[in-house]
Amino acid sequence: MKVKKNHILLIITIFVFLFSGCSFASHTEQPVEPDPIVVNDDDNQNSYVSNPWKEVTKADVEEGLGIEINLPDDAQNIVARQNSSVDLYEILFNYNNLDFTYRIKMSAGDEDISGLYYDWTISSDENIKGFEGKSYRAITDEETVDLVTWVDEENDITYSLSTSAADLDGFDIIAIVEKLINNGEELSEEILYDQETIREILARKYTCDTPPFYTVLDHITEDGLYVYHIYESVDNEIEAHSATIDWVTVDPKTGEATTFFDETFNIGDYK
Repeated sequence: MKVKKNHILLIITIFVFLFSGCSFASHTEQPVEPDPIVVNDDDNQNSYVSNPWKEVTKADVEEGLGIEINLPDDAQNIVARQNSSVDLYEILFNYNNLDFTYRIKMSAGDEDISGLYYDWTISSDENIKGFEGKSYRAITDEETVDLVTWVDEENDITYSLSTSAADLDGFDIIAIVEKLINNGEELSEEILYDQETIREILARKYTCDTPPFYTVLDHITEDGLYVYHIYESVDNEIEAHSATIDWVTVDPKTGEATTFFDETFNIGDYK
């Protein structure tokens, strides 16, 4: 009887131990962390790729290239982007129900900047408004892709224009390229001061009570600078004469002014 009691106590002790062990494990077990998401894992080195494209404005593209960028007048949904890692600009736009990708890069020479890799069905040399270029067409079971590339050697700029659709039969992409070409015209700076504004500012700068002073635009130089003649005029019973006070040449794009005596100032300081 005593032996049976010992057996019973032993069994009870084992059950208590087992349950207490399970309870201990349930409170001390740590949650499993999920595996990290890896973009690339070459040689067990994790690497993460960010988007190299940054959205910019058309004006940013023009400033970066130093030339004006032409687009078709009716172009819609215009988006400009820059890939600074390779100094590449891209302008996306819709025209005549087709989506176009217009790419521009400095100092690329004959490099293919289009980002398209097809087995071209048709290719030919082109002369587009004096620029040497190439046109390509790829015809697949799903779509037709047109691409034109050309180089402005004088300004060292490479261009490409591409589009795709289910069917481009009869479409002339060269006609669109001709709307883009600007013959390398340099980016024109905005005129900050018009002729009358400059005249009024100079009149205030050279004003006095007597004799009366006059400020007139005499001529515009070949470089687009405005030349003003400032003179006094006296006409009374005692005397009648006019005499030059100064000649002032003004750059209307910057406001920088130079007098006949080589003194310089900015007319913005006298607004």
